[in-house]
Amino acid sequence: MRFKFLCTMVLAVAMVSLSFAAKITLRYGMWGQEQYEGVLKQIELFEKLNPDIKVEVELVPWGQYWTKLQTMIASGDCWDVFWMNIFLGDFADRGAILDLTPLIQRDNVDLSPYSPVSLELGKWKGKIYFIPRDFDTIALFYNKDMFDAAGVKYPDWNWTYSDLILAAEKLTKRDKAGKVAQYGIVAGGTSLTSLQQWLFPMGIAAGADYFIDEDKADMPLNELPFKFAASLAAELTKKGFAPKYGEIENAFMAGRAAMSIEGSWMFGYYVKEIKGFKWGVAPLPRILRHGNVTNSLGNVIWSGTKYKEEAWKLVKFLSSREAEEILAVTGAVIPAHKDAAKKWLEFFPKEFRADAEIFIKSLDYAKPFGTIPGFAQIFQRLEQYFLAEIVAGNLDPVEGLEQAYKEVVDIIKQSKK
Repeated sequence: MRFKFLCTMVLAVAMVSLSFAAKITLRYGMWGQEQYEGVLKQIELFEKLNPDIKVEVELVPWGQYWTKLQTMIASGDCWDVFWMNIFLGDFADRGAILDLTPLIQRDNVDLSPYSPVSLELGKWKGKIYFIPRDFDTIALFYNKDMFDAAGVKYPDWNWTYSDLILAAEKLTKRDKAGKVAQYGIVAGGTSLTSLQQWLFPMGIAAGADYFIDEDKADMPLNELPFKFAASLAAELTKKGFAPKYGEIENAFMAGRAAMSIEGSWMFGYYVKEIKGFKWGVAPLPRILRHGNVTNSLGNVIWSGTKYKEEAWKLVKFLSSREAEEILAVTGAVIPAHKDAAKKWLEFFPKEFRADAEIFIKSLDYAKPFGTIPGFAQIFQRLEQYFLAEIVAGNLDPVEGLEQAYKEVVDIIKQSKK
């Protein structure tokens, strides 16, 4: 009996030792200081539900994130799970991230709580690389005090681009020397050179059915809708209603612009930080129709991970309603899970909820911001050269986009080789 007891005790101790040894650590990479506390709360719950897994979160500023990620992948020592966005295609083509399609099918993961357009952003060449964790859309922020002072009616769902132009003119103020003291319109707090906050949504509103075609290696910047959007930006800038590239930053928050076309990611920040004036949010103005773009971030798994199943457990948990609701109550981003998105609205004071809901409603007609090969290079080239030169009056909008189209198509083709 004593021998049997001793054997049992030895076996028990061995099993305990094995259980401690079996605990593994996943490394999780992210950017976005405003979401850090929310992510830590998500991880805390995950570890409670999965006591055999520890997750180490590394927060890297946006400006350093992609350089660090590229270096880690090249060295073979990368985060097991990390954030991904519109650069998805580049990493998928390199085989740096796992195709989640087989795991989603194996575990019968329900994707119905996510909008089709958000799900599309996690796909590449028919395969799913991430389940969306959040989404954003674009809207028109406006300074109510400036509108009231100028006697201009607040923007609404019926506003057209003509209303935008007339309002921008009335809301632009100059000092005695003729220098602009208050701009009528900016995008992202600065010039009208943003792809996401000007050219693409305005081009879609002007009739573009798509702006990225992966199979044809095409981004039809040479088509009329985008030429119209670029021409409109150039005209507003020429008249002094909007600033030139690099002329001013954060103009809306600083009280230097009456209107700013911005993303939903700024909404919670403005609710918290803007105290000096009253403001609101309106849908983007119609041209031929309403237009918008949406982007989603997702959690991807490094293809070189030693802990594929554990990493998948984490990714699957982070896409659950429970985890998404933790994200919602930070107010930082709109959760991609439809039920959790309602919690995001409830985060804000009642007087801001109707404004917040505009971003969610805009998803109904938004098109995906897109993932294409070479997008990082394309993004920089379009904004910092072509659109900057167009709004500065140094490049004709029509000719400029013809040139941009040829260059962008070449970048896409080279990136796909």
